[in-house]
Amino acid sequence: MLEHKNISKKISVKNMVDRVELKEALQFLQEQDILIVESLDRLGQNYDDIIQIVQELNQK
Repeated sequence: MLEHKNISKKISVKNMVDRVELKEALQFLQEQDILIVESLDRLGQNYDDIIQIVQELNQK
């Protein structure tokens, strides 16, 4: 059986330390899961944040 979890938040924070919902979503993801974000700027504050998150996802 497939398990679905929807996490929907729209908040503004300055750094990854304060992004609790994003951390939770990234920890929940498993291989073959799909992460949908409204736009790349919602995923990371800058290019380096986005690259780091994508690299973490690729390691799963």
